[in-house]
Amino acid sequence: MELWDAYDENRKPLGYTVRREKFDSLNNEYHIVVHIWIKNSKGEYLIQKRSSNKKHGLKWAWTGGSVLMGENSIDGAVREVKEELGLTVDKEKLTLFTSYKRELYKDFVDVYIYKNDIDVSKLTLQKDEVCDVKWATKDEISQMILSGEFININNSQYVNEILI
Repeated sequence: MELWDAYDENRKPLGYTVRREKFDSLNNEYHIVVHIWIKNSKGEYLIQKRSSNKKHGLKWAWTGGSVLMGENSIDGAVREVKEELGLTVDKEKLTLFTSYKRELYKDFVDVYIYKNDIDVSKLTLQKDEVCDVKWATKDEISQMILSGEFININNSQYVNEILI
């Protein structure tokens, strides 16, 4: 059971938690989501293929997920990378790229960049979340978006800024 801290439309804590499965986007409650883009010294991004049982299954995406009860955004980002990829991230090396609010999903999205030359063969993937990983250039990701191999980015307004 996943618990999230609830926030108002201005990102002020409401003082209570909501269960993921009970979260109602029709209420005036929001939660925090993190997206983590891992970038190597060649300018490539580490992308992951979502497991078939996930929403947007078998599509490529960035690392990310919801911030849990009691966590702040950066600790949620560190946890998500550890859970999904088995990679321990130094939170001092995470750079906040942007933050924005999505009304459709009733969430606040914090986007981080993490620069590291990771050997993908040493990653331990969380199989119920991730089935593959690879390094991809901006051009390759742009082509994957156009071909439908990458998750729909319409609600992730910053992606084009990252890929410029």
